[in-house]
Amino acid sequence: MRGIKGLKWFIRKLSSPLRVAGLELTDSSIKFLDLKKGEAISYRLPPGVIEAGIIKDRKTFINFLLKLRGQAVPSRRRPISVILVLPINNVYIGTFTLPQIAEENLAEAVDLNLKMSSPIDVAKTYYDWQEILGPRNKDQIEILGAFAYQKVVDDFIGALEEAGFGTAAVEFSSLSLARELLAKKIITPTDFYFIVELSPQGLNFILTESSSPTFHYFYPWKLVQGDSRVIALEEFRRNLESEMRRVLNFYATHRSGQKLPEIIFITPVLEEEISSLVQAKFGEYKFKFLKSDEVNAVAGAARRGLVSRSEDFEISLANLSARGVFERAQLINFVNVWRNITLTLVGFLLILFSASNFILRRTATEASLEESIRLGEPETAELAELKQKVEEFNRLVTLVGEIKSGARNFYPLVQKVSDLAGPEITLTRFSFYSERPASINGVASSENAAVDFKNRIAALPQFSEVNLPLSSISKTNEGQIFFNLGFKVNNLEF
Repeated sequence: MRGIKGLKWFIRKLSSPLRVAGLELTDSSIKFLDLKKGEAISYRLPPGVIEAGIIKDRKTFINFLLKLRGQAVPSRRRPISVILVLPINNVYIGTFTLPQIAEENLAEAVDLNLKMSSPIDVAKTYYDWQEILGPRNKDQIEILGAFAYQKVVDDFIGALEEAGFGTAAVEFSSLSLARELLAKKIITPTDFYFIVELSPQGLNFILTESSSPTFHYFYPWKLVQGDSRVIALEEFRRNLESEMRRVLNFYATHRSGQKLPEIIFITPVLEEEISSLVQAKFGEYKFKFLKSDEVNAVAGAARRGLVSRSEDFEISLANLSARGVFERAQLINFVNVWRNITLTLVGFLLILFSASNFILRRTATEASLEESIRLGEPETAELAELKQKVEEFNRLVTLVGEIKSGARNFYPLVQKVSDLAGPEITLTRFSFYSERPASINGVASSENAAVDFKNRIAALPQFSEVNLPLSSISKTNEGQIFFNLGFKVNNLEF
């Protein structure tokens, strides 16, 4: 049994997935959580590094990210990616309904509605959507859409990449928080909830339906304190009551007849003061208090990081989907893992052959001395045969050395071909032999994309005899182009 468990452990190590953690960014802090490793890291940011959810001091911000990267993963060669959580004041959300339509037409219909309903210029926006699952009219589909400025998102992703982080998905704090509340069974997948969160930046008001945020609203502390340098308790109570009534009125207008089971407060302080206010002003509602260090957005993002990328279809506000972001990283990770396996096996065989060669040489020497003493003659037929075997082992050792040397040069070839493929090409098979032409099987979004790929390879001096036969191009059922590309590798100096 121990042997079987050890084998399973070894296989898991060889095929370990990319590490994905949660990372929440606010004006005052960076929070990192990896549930698989059980690792939580947080830093307080100096004032002015991030303001209103926008990077203002990029150099200082990247220095904090580098510090975090070094603490989370000391080795720069080991990849790590994050589910990036943005504050809700940078993200617009909204819901709309569609009639039941065919699955193949749903994405096109949703995209058209998102473009028409975008609160900001859609050309400068990253937007995405997900279906709100739960009890509803069977003749309708309810959609949650989210929008964010491209520049804001790209600035954060660019800083993360510069610090050595990959980005698996970009979401917003209300979505992360709702996921964490559902996972801890604080909310149910079928009811409506009103969530009030006290954060260092201000008050977050969130409405959820079927465990998805359908409305969120940020009220900064500077509106509470006004011209004063401190926030008076009475001003806090007055502003909290006013904004809660505004959100509840919005809810009553849009969800007529749907009763809220309770109001959830997430706060590190002022529980007693808020409780007395709610009892006095909102006595018709049930309410519950949760500590912000026990339920927070970064934990919800970290839970998303545990989901396989191929099964992650939640909203991601970036230029690539949650699956597409990982295609390049997965290829590099795959090549690195199997390169290490190959080198390990080659090294083991080299040691084995070297040990065998040493033993055979020693045996041959002892046999030669023994035979010379016993017979007083030169080499016998048996000794000649033994020497021939030794020479054969020497030849094998030399061959293994050549194999190991070649293994080091194979990775740059794979990396270069992957870079040349670009986002419109998906490589499905790559065959390379030192004495024969290489071949690539792949899927392209169009014939032009396949031809452009062939031309990019042909333009490099390391390749020659690049051939894309028309007979190798065919169309798949999904409308993509399958092709087979052949070429000769002149050298591996990339």
